[in-house]
Amino acid sequence: MNNSKISILCPSRGRPQLAKKMVESAIKTAGVDLEIILYLNDNDPALSQYKDIIDSKYYQIGPDRSPCYSWNLLADQAKSDILFLMGDDGEFVTEGWGEKIIKAFDQYPDKIACVYPYTGGAVSKHKNPHFCLHKNWVSTLGYFVPPQFWHWYVDTWTAQIARQLNRYCLLNDMLVTIQTRVNDETEARTSYFCNRERDHWLWDKTQRYLNTDVELLKKFIEDYK
Repeated sequence: MNNSKISILCPSRGRPQLAKKMVESAIKTAGVDLEIILYLNDNDPALSQYKDIIDSKYYQIGPDRSPCYSWNLLADQAKSDILFLMGDDGEFVTEGWGEKIIKAFDQYPDKIACVYPYTGGAVSKHKNPHFCLHKNWVSTLGYFVPPQFWHWYVDTWTAQIARQLNRYCLLNDMLVTIQTRVNDETEARTSYFCNRERDHWLWDKTQRYLNTDVELLKKFIEDYK
């Protein structure tokens, strides 16, 4: 039986040391049972390094996917009710952060909220590169992160929905630091495939779907009362 309260979901490629640091820091500081799943590409040149330094229970290997597709695949498999979207560039700092997240969701009987940690600096108070959603949110919309995107705008999309619901929850007393941009193969792939340009083009084209999703969650909240 799985007793984890939070599932951390993280695609990773070419960054075994960063991923290892993220996993170890999460386990060390959480204070609650965790499920951690990394999605690794089977064509990643660094795959053997992941296998050497990370316990196999924390990862699965599959075909090369976009980060959004990977996050959604992991969300479908996750056993916990709270799903934590992470990148391999994050490191958990605050002791007992797991209970802070659980208490944040407990403010709302329906559990509909976007809960996210502080990442340092004034700007991070308005950005949520790593965030948590409850399975009630995911099952209502049919996805964990908007599947039309490759990677960019995932946090912006989710934040806009949460703000319209008045359910956008920053945990000022939970710190997750983010590694400064790494000039590596993963970053080069992003530039090569023009993913930022593609997602930017999609943003304006898909706003009507965002508004529909807001209404679906509003209905769930109303029906839950």
